[in-house]
Amino acid sequence: MEKIRLAIVGFGFMGHCDADMMSTFDDIDLVAVAATKPDHFKYAP
Repeated sequence: MEKIRLAIVGFGFMGHCDADMMSTFDDIDLVAVAATKPDHFKYAP
C-alpha cells in the first residue's frame, strides 16, 4: 500500500498538534508545512 503524502497549511497550535498526531501513523508521510510566521518553522518536524 502506498503512503499518504500530507501537507499542513497553517502551523500554529493546531497544526503542531496535527503533525504530532499524524507522525503516529505508519502510512502517512508529512511532506510539507506552510506557515505565515517564520518563527513557527522552528517547531516543524
